[in-house]
Amino acid sequence: MSAVSIETAMHHLRLEDDTELDLVKGYLDGAEDLAMQYLNRRFYHDREALTSAEENGTAGDRPIVITPSIQIGVLLILTNINENRGDLPGEGIPAAAVRFLEPYRINMGV
Repeated sequence: MSAVSIETAMHHLRLEDDTELDLVKGYLDGAEDLAMQYLNRRFYHDREALTSAEENGTAGDRPIVITPSIQIGVLLILTNINENRGDLPGEGIPAAAVRFLEPYRINMGV
């Protein structure tokens, strides 16, 4: 289950019908995965999902419940993926998304 609801994602992208629902679900999964990779930690929709992940050993290092800033970061990544569908990857995370995600990043190394 995504930490950001598909309804929120569809509304954010201003998509009113379900013709691209499956595509957006894939993009949302990718956006969340990219955000988690950047943060070096996993985030969850709510405390119950986080606790469940901790109990089954999949939560990783310092997991958190998604914050409004992380959600905005994910949605900005999602927008970038959606708007640049045919472009080659490699541009990285959009700068606006980084500003929202950076305060929650851990284990950045030296």
